[in-house]
Amino acid sequence: MHQVGAAVTDWLVTTTCVAVVWQLRRHASGKPKPRWYLCYMGAFVAEGISCFGGGFMWCWGLNKLYYPSTLNGPKDIAALVTMTSGMAAEGLLLILTHLALRADVSEASFGRWVKVIGLSILGCCGFPFIVIYMDWPYNIALQAIHFLPIGVVAITSSSTAYMYSCGGSPFQGPWRLLCLGSFILLTGAAIFGIPDNDCTGRSCITEYLPWESSPCRWYTADPKGSSCPLPEWFNHSAVMHCFAIASCIITTLGVQGLLDSGWEPGCQKPNID
Repeated sequence: MHQVGAAVTDWLVTTTCVAVVWQLRRHASGKPKPRWYLCYMGAFVAEGISCFGGGFMWCWGLNKLYYPSTLNGPKDIAALVTMTSGMAAEGLLLILTHLALRADVSEASFGRWVKVIGLSILGCCGFPFIVIYMDWPYNIALQAIHFLPIGVVAITSSSTAYMYSCGGSPFQGPWRLLCLGSFILLTGAAIFGIPDNDCTGRSCITEYLPWESSPCRWYTADPKGSSCPLPEWFNHSAVMHCFAIASCIITTLGVQGLLDSGWEPGCQKPNID
């Protein structure tokens, strides 16, 4: 049931992302879209794609496999590539959003960063195919997912800094929502990541971190999976997805509010001239 619960909530994240991207596109209809607005939309698109593939990974139990040679044909490979490349792209686009929000990043410099991030996303899309061809443990491909926590931390730091610097102005309200959305996403990532080595499966993401166990403690425990300290009823993956849904909705409200307020990088107080 844990696998099914994780799959269903993953697909609910995808549904939410489709809805918020549609809402953001509709909200900005006829208005110029700032670079940070487009970056937020791109991050939601990547999140929706990753969770669509992730739902199938949970549903088919791929987290309990280890080598690509044990994958069941193209459908399993498609789920692996979609999930890993989508999550990596989301993290990279959040890093790009962090840069788009900075006043000291000129348009020319931002254009160069767009190319760097674009090439990095292409590399993350191709990397799983190398892992499959070499028949390396398939959670090596999952290491690209570590771009996501980096991106979440980056956007959280931006949101927090702007929330305080815009204190007392009409911009503070939207920044509070964006800060809250970022912290909710960060909390959800922590709920999944901290027990990952003990609870997720044989192909845990954290296996290659220097402070974690390799092989994953889930696999070395006797019986397998008994290392997980969480209650049987607690589905840490599904909880992470619920946090992601809440973060999507709150962040969207903040992004819309920021667009309506006329905020732009470097603008802490409204221009009343």
